[in-house]
Amino acid sequence: MKRKGTILVILIYLCCYYSHGQQRYDYTWTIGYSHVKLLSSGYMQGGILMDFNQGSEPTFSLQSFLTSIPQAAICNTQGMLVAYTDGCNIYNRDHQIMSGGASLNPGSAFLDFCNNSLGYALWQGDVFLPSPAHPNQYYLFHLRKDNKLWNPVNILYSVVDATGANGKGKVLEKNKVVLSDSIWLSDYITATRHANGRDWWIVAPQRFKTGYHVCLLTSQGVEYKGLQNIGYTTEQVYGAQIAFSPDGSKFFKHWPEGVQILDFDRCSGQFSNPYYLYLPINGSGGVAVSPSGQYLYLSKPSLVYQYDLWANDLSGSRQTIATYDGFESPFPATFFQMQLAPNGKIYMNCTNGNNVLHVINHPDLPGLACDLIPHGVTLPAMTDYIFINIPHYRLGALAGSPCDSTTSAVHHPTLAPDGIDFYPNPASDEVVFEKLTEQTASAARVRLFSLTGAFLYEQDFPAGAMTTRLRVRHLPAGTYFWEIRWEDGRRTAGRLQKG
Repeated sequence: MKRKGTILVILIYLCCYYSHGQQRYDYTWTIGYSHVKLLSSGYMQGGILMDFNQGSEPTFSLQSFLTSIPQAAICNTQGMLVAYTDGCNIYNRDHQIMSGGASLNPGSAFLDFCNNSLGYALWQGDVFLPSPAHPNQYYLFHLRKDNKLWNPVNILYSVVDATGANGKGKVLEKNKVVLSDSIWLSDYITATRHANGRDWWIVAPQRFKTGYHVCLLTSQGVEYKGLQNIGYTTEQVYGAQIAFSPDGSKFFKHWPEGVQILDFDRCSGQFSNPYYLYLPINGSGGVAVSPSGQYLYLSKPSLVYQYDLWANDLSGSRQTIATYDGFESPFPATFFQMQLAPNGKIYMNCTNGNNVLHVINHPDLPGLACDLIPHGVTLPAMTDYIFINIPHYRLGALAGSPCDSTTSAVHHPTLAPDGIDFYPNPASDEVVFEKLTEQTASAARVRLFSLTGAFLYEQDFPAGAMTTRLRVRHLPAGTYFWEIRWEDGRRTAGRLQKG
């Protein structure tokens, strides 16, 4: 337990380190729906801005939306809303259709749903990403359904310029086809940052098959990288969810009978090591992972499970952390889709339109200590049963990533917190740790941990020495974590790749 506690501290430290100086693309969520008005039932209706810019807890404000199902949104680097979508149109910060943003995903599904302001009929069909080339431009990747069968058949993208139309935003490109896939696309799309810290991987699973379509967004544009067949066939279900872990190393596809788990290489874009986690009950639900990457959360309408991804026996680590308590507001407040927020908490909506959210206050603590509070957040209006789709924007570059063209093959310094340089990374024989400032010239001790949190070995870093070396030749290839403990109690941590 002590060793796991240590590695947890390291990972949380790393999470904070990589997020430092990063952007606030997810600091305003668009939830709720339609125009603001008081319903005959006594409940309020209206769009809601869930704002994380003011502190550790979100604030809420009512706004009239033109849509009933806002599915994805993105902010600028300061956390101010730029655009959001319901799969029918792209809306600006004034909650009007953006210039050039009308008529996404043309076809019969658009005519049947969008003309009635219902929102496009997808469960997780849209995701916004910042452009790697232009600081004020954003890509929207979206799925288009078949004209006859309403099955997704295309991955499309559109491009938003936030500075267009006098700062209200303008759509520069719309409905550009990335790929077509007959009737085999599912209702889900998500993304994770490339190991170089600039580009983005976009993933869309197939339905009734083992395939995963992979696309890459770079400064040169969008490139389809092919179909990967791996793992188990999972059936299509309405009301599921897919997600990457915060560090992008694992992918989760939550289907009714279980969860497909895949390792993901952020450098190559390749999936590997399929593992299928069977669940004791079937049904729709959501998936999210704690900030450190240790705990997996899976919901079913009547309960929420926690799994320890670092445990030797993943299936055996399951704990039930909440069961539905019968609360209604105004409909049964059961459990559904989840989203990790900028404040480190996980928020969860309901399978019905209600004016509450569930919240996991401490997702990096085991069991009931994670503090899941059912209907713990009261909203100023009703919200929809489809939750906002947001990737982990604060994920940075993988230190010393060998796939980054700016990485030197000899020595690419990786500056860690508190003035420590360590190289090479990846390493094959040994790693050099170097003190760079007078403030780091005091005595310390270097400790090395495996990815699962197991302590491997340590060595002194004397006050009079400005460098020390750790031999890693005997270690298998993979990811490791190091920690430097200074004699005054300070800690410095980082991640090391053994080639």
